[in-house]
Amino acid sequence: MAAGSLTGVLIGGQKSWLTATPSATSGNNIAIVNAVRITGLRVGIYRDTITVGSANGGSKNFVVTLTVRNGSVQPVLTSVEVSPPVFTVAAGGTVTFLATPKNQTAAIMKGVSIVWSASGGGTISQTGIFTAGAAIGGAHAIVVAASAGGVTLRDTAFLDISNTTAAYKRVDCGDNTLAVAGWERDDPYVNGGRDWTFPGAISTAGIQGGAPADIYKSVRRGSPHVYTFTGLPNGIYTVRLHFADGVDSVRSMGYSIQNVNVLNGFSIAGAAGGANVALAMDFSADLRLTDTITINATGTGVSDVMEAGIEIMENRATAITLISPVGGETYSVGDVVPIRWHADLNKLSQVYIEYSPNNGRSWVLITQNQGIMSSDSTQWGHFMWTIPAVITEGASTITTATQTGRIRVRPYFANPGVLPAVTIGAISIRGSNAVSLPGAQSSLSAPDFFVYARTNGLEISVNSFESFELSVYTVHGALAYFAGGKGRTIFTMPRHSAGRGFYAIRMKMADRMYCRTILF
Repeated sequence: MAAGSLTGVLIGGQKSWLTATPSATSGNNIAIVNAVRITGLRVGIYRDTITVGSANGGSKNFVVTLTVRNGSVQPVLTSVEVSPPVFTVAAGGTVTFLATPKNQTAAIMKGVSIVWSASGGGTISQTGIFTAGAAIGGAHAIVVAASAGGVTLRDTAFLDISNTTAAYKRVDCGDNTLAVAGWERDDPYVNGGRDWTFPGAISTAGIQGGAPADIYKSVRRGSPHVYTFTGLPNGIYTVRLHFADGVDSVRSMGYSIQNVNVLNGFSIAGAAGGANVALAMDFSADLRLTDTITINATGTGVSDVMEAGIEIMENRATAITLISPVGGETYSVGDVVPIRWHADLNKLSQVYIEYSPNNGRSWVLITQNQGIMSSDSTQWGHFMWTIPAVITEGASTITTATQTGRIRVRPYFANPGVLPAVTIGAISIRGSNAVSLPGAQSSLSAPDFFVYARTNGLEISVNSFESFELSVYTVHGALAYFAGGKGRTIFTMPRHSAGRGFYAIRMKMADRMYCRTILF
């Protein structure tokens, strides 16, 4: 044979989706034809290392990469969600918000333009980092606008600035020798896995909700491993997982939070858009009945699961902002007092409005009002109170005329610590010869049912032992959820496929009919 020609050419190491065939088994100009079979493969990136060898020339490895895309469906921006949805930060402190745009298949959508704005209280960067000013107050609206393909969608979070902050943990899950400022070591919280450092640089350019770059240089790796965080205040939390992968590999990773699966068959490179690209993802955790968050990480191989960092953020905002009265006003019995307030449109369907004749030492109920009904800022939370001469509260009769009156708006909420009442300065109510008006209900009474919007769905609490029928309708009149039963019950309606918007909730209870409307 001519000098340089090969004999006995063979190819090995091929996977089920790849067939590599040499044009000949001998010669000095041999072509290798790769054929792929994508039937049964999911959208993603696949790699195979094949070995080309010969009887007289040794062997060499070659990497073959296959990218499977869904070319028949053009991705369309369908939703965007900002998290944490509500938060309290200390004056001068920071919190990083995450915007998650998704397409019509509920997959994270790439190539989306993200623009952040804050209504006050501080400044927000275009990567979602809010830096609070020195002034205590709120609630401030954090608005994200996501645009792609001629579609622009918005979502809003609410933030307060306080002398105290919501529970907030930042944990570095990789090589702790990097000592990232403000981030804890993961060793006290994790069981299993080991540190793994990437040889190349991880890109954090433009990442939404991102951590410092050093967080992504290394990961906790190994299957399985478990994180346990105890001693957290009761409430609802956002759990943010930070990811990076040094190779463009198809992995099958799984995560559960509070024994609820949040990721299955997950591949970092596929979601992030390639190797060495940082990614942050947010999930909700319910801690109303416990003080512990558990995160389980599992993979198909002994090392096929990894994360770079964890943030745990209590979804707490302290203020309902009372717009009027502002304090210092003087009214007379029989006058109409316009009571207006701002609050989180996504979280409240009902509030109590209460009056104190003695500078806040005791309170009586003026009304329980459905409250937040409109995204129009001129209509947020409004109630017109005609001042009676007396208010009957149980067996007591309270005279309204005083120099030290106060009004407050208090949410009817399962965990009052999440959104406590907000009061205004003293108002003065003068007496008159007006006829006494009917008194209020007892402040201990609770509504027959209550609706609360959470990140993952509507929570509907039934507070009656009677038979009931519950129906939830979209703004277009489509039935989104139905349930019936008897007795005190809590239902959770998952986020509807119709997406974000107003929903009407109808409750038929014995001979009574109730309706609520909530932005969800």
